[in-house]
Amino acid sequence: MHPSLETKLEILHRCFKEREDIKSISEEYGYSRTSIYSWRKLYLSGGAAAIMNKKKDLPRGALIVNEDVDKGSDNNIELAAKIRDL
Repeated sequence: MHPSLETKLEILHRCFKEREDIKSISEEYGYSRTSIYSWRKLYLSGGAAAIMNKKKDLPRGALIVNEDVDKGSDNNIELAAKIRDL
């Protein structure tokens, strides 16, 4: 099972801010030390967004229907036809 963003942030905080023993934290949460170091590397390079579980942590909202989407599809078809003609 993939840990939530909150769990990853909590683990990183305890290991690298509170300086708790990584091996102990790893055993407590059930994730490898390698995973924890990987999350840290990702977090340092891209922040919290870099360690999100892409589908699970993304905010879900109501689907908004936009009439311009249909127009965009027509434009894409026209552009694809122009590209083929080149």
